[in-house]
Amino acid sequence: MITYVKVLLQSASKKKIALATGGFLALCSMTGYAGYEWTKETVTLYANGEEQKVRTHANTVAELLKEQNIKLKQEDFISPSPQAKIVDHLTVKWEASKPIVLIVDGVEKKKVKNNG
Repeated sequence: MITYVKVLLQSASKKKIALATGGFLALCSMTGYAGYEWTKETVTLYANGEEQKVRTHANTVAELLKEQNIKLKQEDFISPSPQAKIVDHLTVKWEASKPIVLIVDGVEKKKVKNNG
């Protein structure tokens, strides 16, 4: 085997070796990227009523929301819970809480409305 490699290297030009090496590295890179994408889970995220399909490597709902730049507040509605594990074809619903103003007997009271 080593003899074969020596003969191959002696007969091949530097250009051919560089081309073969470059092709091999490109193939390895493409295979790695394809594997990375293939291992993602598909999640349906309803963010304030808008549906979006998301492919993710997040482990929990909280990590998924962070990936999507959603800052979860205590008053927000989220289903399933932020600690729930991500599985393929999971549906996540998030509704941001909204501030409301109540006027009772002429007195203004501010509250936060939970959409859940």
